[in-house]
Amino acid sequence: MSKLTAVLLTRGDPRHVYFANMLSQHVDLKHVAIHTHQKHAFFRALEHQKIGRNLSEIWKVIRKCIFFSSFQEKMFFFGRSSVSLKDEISYSNIFNVNDEKFVKKIVDINPNIIFTFGCGVLKNKNYFEKQFKILNLHSGLIPSYRGVDSVYWCMYNKEFDNIGYTIHFIDKRLDMGQLVASTKVDTSKILTVSQTFFRVVKLAIEKYPEIINKISLKQDLALSKPDKHGKIYYERDRNFYTDMVVFFNLVCYKIGVFK
Repeated sequence: MSKLTAVLLTRGDPRHVYFANMLSQHVDLKHVAIHTHQKHAFFRALEHQKIGRNLSEIWKVIRKCIFFSSFQEKMFFFGRSSVSLKDEISYSNIFNVNDEKFVKKIVDINPNIIFTFGCGVLKNKNYFEKQFKILNLHSGLIPSYRGVDSVYWCMYNKEFDNIGYTIHFIDKRLDMGQLVASTKVDTSKILTVSQTFFRVVKLAIEKYPEIINKISLKQDLALSKPDKHGKIYYERDRNFYTDMVVFFNLVCYKIGVFK
């Protein structure tokens, strides 16, 4: 049985590289596009016109440094090994997943499937007019938690039992395509927001070989549609205040105040 041809649209953090390396074992991964920014996060934070937004964005940069977020992620997914794509994987850095030249490149490759994880929202009409199968990894339960930082917002809302992941096809609506897998994650051993998030992502990634095999064999994926339009969470919603609420809720959960 020949492997599915595929393209991956993602970012360059350790979890994304780990995902790309896993996919390369199960599909014919023609190309990996790494969505990146032209400027460092600190300088992007200074560009916001509103002072409140400036301070929130600067706090996010400081928070990542304080909690060694990048190092934690690297150790979780790669241990002491270096974070790198396998040598055989073709990749490029892009600033806009909707750029016409880039999308034309994807169209020319004409993959059986496009995988997405952490890249920008797909808005270019060619993604949908060409009727590509586009499968996304979402670190939250759709439709209750759409957008970003789903694990974090579950903790903010004291909904620890709603922590999980969704693997779904993408259509023109944000996080509202047909669901392939939607699974809650055991939270009895929650440590930190980051560690819980990494665990959710890794469990989702481990589900992909089964899904890929079913698609390759043209087996029924038992698709379902989201039954409602849940709230969309944006990166800009997270700030110092919400971080303190999440920290307090997490401590209360660990000592048994929240069940």
